[in-house]
This record gives sequence, C-alpha cells and structure tokens, in this order.
Amino acid sequence: MSKSGDIRGFFKKKTSQASSATGAAAFSYTNSVFEVGPHPPDEQTRRISPPAPPSQVLLDLPSSPITPQKKNKPKHKFDMKTLLSHARKDNETEKSARRAEEAKAQAEKDLEPEPDANKMAGEFFSDDEVKGEKLAMALDRTTGDESRPRAYFFGLDEAPRSPPRRQFPRKAVKANPWSILQDASSRRQTIIHGLPTILARRGKELPDELYLWILDEICVEKDLQLRNQYINLATTCLDDMRRLVDEKQLYNMLEKLGGQKHSTIDDKFELSPGLQAPYPSRDWSQLRYFLELLQVMAPNLAHENKMGAIKMLIRLSLDPVISTVAGLQVAYSKAMLALVSALPAPEDQWTNCCENICNYLYTRVDAASQRNMAITLLPASTPRMVELQRRLASEALLGEPNLGARHPDKSVTAQDLFSRLSEPDFQITSSTDFGELNALISLLDITIHDGSHLYRARLFPSVSRTSASSSSTLAPMPTPSSLASPSTTPSPASEAEARAQYDMDVDGLLRRLKVMHDKISDNTLVVKKEAKAAMDGLMKRLNHTVRSRPQPKEDIFEGILVSSKKDNADLPRQKDFMKKWTAAKAARAAE
Repeated sequence: MSKSGDIRGFFKKKTSQASSATGAAAFSYTNSVFEVGPHPPDEQTRRISPPAPPSQVLLDLPSSPITPQKKNKPKHKFDMKTLLSHARKDNETEKSARRAEEAKAQAEKDLEPEPDANKMAGEFFSDDEVKGEKLAMALDRTTGDESRPRAYFFGLDEAPRSPPRRQFPRKAVKANPWSILQDASSRRQTIIHGLPTILARRGKELPDELYLWILDEICVEKDLQLRNQYINLATTCLDDMRRLVDEKQLYNMLEKLGGQKHSTIDDKFELSPGLQAPYPSRDWSQLRYFLELLQVMAPNLAHENKMGAIKMLIRLSLDPVISTVAGLQVAYSKAMLALVSALPAPEDQWTNCCENICNYLYTRVDAASQRNMAITLLPASTPRMVELQRRLASEALLGEPNLGARHPDKSVTAQDLFSRLSEPDFQITSSTDFGELNALISLLDITIHDGSHLYRARLFPSVSRTSASSSSTLAPMPTPSSLASPSTTPSPASEAEARAQYDMDVDGLLRRLKVMHDKISDNTLVVKKEAKAAMDGLMKRLNHTVRSRPQPKEDIFEGILVSSKKDNADLPRQKDFMKKWTAAKAARAAE
C-alpha cells in the first residue's frame, strides 16, 4: 500500500471512532434523563438533577478539521452618507470662495476712481491740447443736469446688506390659539400653510406685537410664499390695520430700509447736491414689497392714514430712485392710484383732500423742477388722478397758495397764462435756468390740458368771472339744465365768436412759445435741447389738438389768409355755379 493510502485509512479510522463515541454519549444522556420501562404505580416519580448539558460533553470531543465561518455583511468601498456629507462640504466651500471673490471684486470696483473727462480727453489727444479741451467740453455738455439739488429720501451712506429685524414676540403668543407660533422650527411652515390667516378670518384677534412684527417682516422677507402669507394675514385683520398702520408706522418701516424719520414739523425738505449714482449697488426689492403692501392695504386704512400715506408717497417721489430704478415706478403708480381711489367720493370732501395735498407740496418745495417731478409721476389713468394732477400743476405754475382748492376748469383762464408767460423765469437770457424752464413748460402743458376750460371761459364769461372771484369755495359747474335756459344758452353767433376768441388765445400762446423756442441755441447743453423739444411738442399739441380748427394758411404772394379769401370771393361764385347746374339737370329731366 502506498503512503497516500495509509494516510486515508488513518483518517477514516479516527472519524469512525469519533462518531461512535458521540453516539454512545448521546445514548447514555438520554437514558439518564428518561428512565426506560414503566415505573411502579405506588412509587412517586423522583426528581433527577440534570446531568451536564451536551455542549459540555461535546467539548471533550475531538475538534472537526472544518471550522464554520460566519457570513459577514459586505463592506462597500464607499458609504453613501459619507459621500453626501463630503458633497455638502464641497458646496459650502465653493459658495464661501465665490462670496469671497465677489466681495473682493466689489471692493476693487469701489476703489476704482471715477473716469475724468478732462483726463481721458488729454490722454486721447496727447499731442494737441486744444482738441483735448474741446473734447472735454463736449463730454461735459452731454452729462445732463445731474448736479441740480435733490430731495433724497434715503440716506446716501452705504446701506446694511441685511436690514435689522424685529425679534419675534414670544410672550405675545403664549395663549391659544397663537401658541402654534411658539416653536421657531415649525413657525415658517405653519405660516406658509395659512393657519394664522384662517384663525384671523374666523374672528381670532391678533396680538398687537405680533401684527407689528408681521409688518416689519413683509419688507425684509425674500421668500415669496412666506411674504404673500404675511400680506394676507396683515390685510385680514382690519381692526389692527386701522389702529396700528398710521403715517408714523409707515415711516418706521421705511426707516429700516435707510429712509428718513417721521417728523411733525412743517418745514422745507432738505436738499442735497445731485449725484450721478447716489445709491450704488443697493437692492430696492424691499421698497417694492412695501409699495405692494401699501397698495393692498389702501382701501381699508383710516381716512387720516390714507392722507398721510399719500403725502409720504409724494415725499418719496422727489427722490430720483422712483423714476430711475426698474419696477419701482410701476409699484409707486399702483399704490398712489389705490390710495387716491379710496378717498371719499362726495365733492366737498374730495375738494378738501385735494387742497390738503396741494398745500403740502406747495409749502414743502420751492423749485419748479422738484414740484414737476412729483406731479409727472402721478398716474393719469383715472379722471380723479387727472384732476388732482391738474390742481397740483396749476398751483405750482401760477404760484398761488390754496389754488388747488378750486377746480382747474374754474381756476385758470387764458389771461392768467399770458401773464405768467410774461414773467422773468419764462424769458430767455444768458442766465436762464433751463432745467427750471423745462419744468415750467411741463407744468404749463398739464395746466392747459385739452383747452376746454379756456373755451368755456370765452363762451360763458359771467360764469368764469364768478368762479374766478371765489377763492376758497368751489363754484358749481354749469349743468345741462342751466345751459338749456334762455339766459345761458348761447346763440350761434355767440358760439362762433367764442370759438374765434378761443382760437386767438391759443394762437397767442403759440406765438409766445415760438419766440422762446427760437431764442434758444441748442448746440451747447443737453438741457437746452430738452427745453426746445418740450416747447416744440407743446406747440404741436396746441396747434393740432387744442385748437378748435387748424390754422388758416397764408398766401405768400398777397399776404392774406387763404381761408378768408375763399370765404369772401369763391363761395358766392360756387353757389351760383351749383344753382345753374341743378337747374340744367332739372330741365333735362323734364324733357
């Protein structure tokens, strides 16, 4: 037998001995625990202490050459949670690096000096100093009138990146049902789901501290869903809105955005030198949120609070940011339209409101350019807004206090306009302020309107004299019934005469504007070009829209009006021709 066969025989013998020993031990253990055969019936079963467990018996047995292996869980090379945490850290690192780069670029941009026209011109024409000076003067003429003093509403200092926020009033929401807002972690989702708004609509009174906190959050919250829920909740609580939203509260909301403080002193607005970029790199979205809130709250504000909000918007319109930043002018127009539309409808109350608004602008600002800026920003989309704009323009143009208390159809006549155009600020001289002149032309355009009130003043001179003599009360407009009475109904002759006089008044305005227009040399400053363009537009409107009929053309050979010549000579001859033609046609038909 070979050596390998001996080894296999040895292992077989050892394996059989181990199996027989294991079987004998198991059989002896079974017999010791359970006794084989029946017990005597009178003998009680005795308790037998259990022997050693089989595991201890098996410990003495020879170990198997094959050891059992536990199935371990597969170990992955990468853990998903670890990968997510690493990715999150990488994103935060990239954002931090990006913010650092943006801050560095902004700092470098702020440190860059503003371009100097004289220096640029000198570098461009380094060989010829005369050409460089001419180029610098040409660049100065194209900069416009930005150095004019402005009534800035917001501070010119750099605004904070994030406005200060009011601390949430935890003590005010301890009681039910507002205790749902106690938990800061779930407060956001609770408000987004509209639960506080539902409670307010069911009659639950909102704490004053919580309402004021919501007003502050509307202007600084960037989340659209959360901001809309704030607005819904603020406009649902009508009683809180009428009590808490006043002029002072509105100023406090804008003060957190860098605006001026509320003041009860009736003083002139402070003017500052004009700047080309007074608010560099400032985010105005929060001001737009404020104007949108004011638009929604306008119908439910108290009357005195509506008037305070209108005055605040007029003060805000003097800041050029409203007319230069995209989106702010639209939001401003909507808020002003909502506030003016919510004013009382009765004529006497409406007149008092207009007088209050007109006196506010007239007493706080002296320059025509500042007044014109606030007046032209008013939306002219409704008859009431047009009337308010005309009241403000007539008082600012003629310079008469309390003129806004009278209807513009009764407060201005053609003679008033002629007298105003004869004053020194409408004369073109070497010292004329063309920025102010441009504003005066705009105010004149708004005051003239469609010219119907000037025609009625010629058609009903007695009514116009009565209205002109009343300075503090509003004279009633002529009603259709009064116009139909024999004493006030004009005859065809008087209508034609009134129309002719009205056209003469319009022609007089055109001649005065034409003289002013031709005296301006528009080859220098941009403000001169703007003034000439404004006069040219007003003259075209007067000639083609305001005048009752187009101006008659003049015969350059005979120096007479073509229309009057035809009326006097051609009309009888044409009538005779038509009579002969109709008679001949009737004779042919009879044959």
